[in-house]
This record gives sequence, structure tokens and C-alpha cells, in this order.
Amino acid sequence: MCKRPIITIFIVYAFILILLNAFGDFSCEKQSYLYKLIGDNNTVSVEGRILSVPQLVKNGKRFIMKTSTANASAVSEKIIVNSHPGYSVSCGDIINVEGKLKKSFSSASHCFPSLI
Repeated sequence: MCKRPIITIFIVYAFILILLNAFGDFSCEKQSYLYKLIGDNNTVSVEGRILSVPQLVKNGKRFIMKTSTANASAVSEKIIVNSHPGYSVSCGDIINVEGKLKKSFSSASHCFPSLI
């Protein structure tokens, strides 16, 4: 059995994937529903479960949330939420928050939109 056609097909497939990645077809902005809402000055209503332990930051609390709905549309994405320090939330809580989306500038979370 000749393995040459299989190897050729694999190399062509890998080359196509590299080209698609180079043109940005796999980028977060093209894959995410929430990234399409960034830039609108409208508030977004998001419901989901808190995945991380809320961290105290200088302006409040910050945590990662896995969304179940956004503006009454079914969405399954992760976002970083910055909330008021007075809110009592913990890991595993299911919450509904409203705010404006912006692109996260943290290198560790480059694929998460941020809700303020």
C-alpha cells in the first residue's frame, strides 16, 4: 500500500489550515457573537454562571462568567465581568448582569469580551 497520497493530502490540509489562520478565519472576533456587540453604545443583558472566584480589584470585583443568554439569544461564551464591590457573588452563582461590552486588553484573556 502506497502512503504517498495520504501524506500529500495531509500536507495540503495542513497548508489550508495555516492559510485560513493567517487570514484570521479562526480569530475570536469572527467566532464570537458577543464580539459583534462591542462598539455599540447599547447595554447588553447577559445571564450565566460564575466560573472563577471573584477577585477584588481597585474599582470593584472581577470574575469570569460563562454566558447562557445575551439579549435573550442563546449564547455559550466566556466573558470577564467587572462589578461593583458591594455585590455579593461567589463561584457557581447564576446571575443576570447588564452593562456595556468592550474588548479585553489583558494578554491572558485575549479571547474574552469584557462586560463593565
